[in-house]
Amino acid sequence: MLRIVPIAPAEAPELSQLATEAFRAAFGAYHPPADLAAYLAQALSEAALANALAQPANQFYWLQAHGRPAGFAHLNTEDVPPAPAPVLGLLHLHRFYLVPSQVGQPGLAQHLMDHCLQTARQGGYSGAWLGVWQQNHRAIRFYEKNGFAVFGTTRFELGQQVDDDYLMAKVL
Repeated sequence: MLRIVPIAPAEAPELSQLATEAFRAAFGAYHPPADLAAYLAQALSEAALANALAQPANQFYWLQAHGRPAGFAHLNTEDVPPAPAPVLGLLHLHRFYLVPSQVGQPGLAQHLMDHCLQTARQGGYSGAWLGVWQQNHRAIRFYEKNGFAVFGTTRFELGQQVDDDYLMAKVL
């Protein structure tokens, strides 16, 4: 049974653990350990996520499978995509992760994405946008399958390494 539930501020420790595990699994092999550790401490620590959970512009949701977190999404209502965005009024899909053991399980990511796009529709947004590492081919295929298209590029700095990311958007 799949459910989507809001993440409460008191769940910052569990969110930090899951986010760190998912980020390490997805990107850890591509970054020097010291740079990765510094990024995780800065962006996905319990304190950083507790702060993000407290901001009204952020919405966090658990994807639960059989009563346990299988992933999460972080939406931001105030982030504006860099130009040239295809339209105005896009909701930022800031983070979208599954627990590493759940990656590839049928329907999980789709269930979470459907919720994110429904949230955008219900909030009156014209669509959603996100950034994705250009080498993350599996994620890119998933986003394209959901109607996202590349509209630009950006740089993502993690320590001394700079990665090229695609900016993708879906117009609803």
